[in-house]
Amino acid sequence: MAKLVVTMPDSVIADIKKIDANYEKIFGGMTDAGADVMMSYIQKGAQWAFGSRAAKPLTGLKKTKIYKTPSDGGINTKVAFYGYQGPKFTKDGRYVKVVIKGKYDYSSKGVPWAIITAARSSGTVYRNPGGIERSIPFMPQALAHKAEIEKAMLKKQKELSGGILDGE
Repeated sequence: MAKLVVTMPDSVIADIKKIDANYEKIFGGMTDAGADVMMSYIQKGAQWAFGSRAAKPLTGLKKTKIYKTPSDGGINTKVAFYGYQGPKFTKDGRYVKVVIKGKYDYSSKGVPWAIITAARSSGTVYRNPGGIERSIPFMPQALAHKAEIEKAMLKKQKELSGGILDGE
């Protein structure tokens, strides 16, 4: 039988150890860079979908800190709409009752921005006191910029790894 002995250069082993020691920082930075690109496209889409009223829903658009999921060890950064559109009041100071699908009563807090933006984007109809608003799918359009998101992530990967991980 033949025997083969391969010796790796010390520099390669040092690079592997460096990546192993910093993988959470590297991949966390990558997800953060991708989330920044995604967030900018969601902001542009919301401006288009909501028009002059876009400032209100955009107050709820947030990016989370980089986090690790306990179930699979994945490193993530989330971009989502958080918070509520404040409650609406009648002229005599009572809450305007807002009930969605007959069971979710948002009278005291107001309607969550996530529901309002999803209704505008997904093709469902969101009714407000002024009438019916048409749906404008701005979220899928933000997701359509996959190449730019990947480019930003790979650039951050190269930067955080010190050029070891080139991404090409």
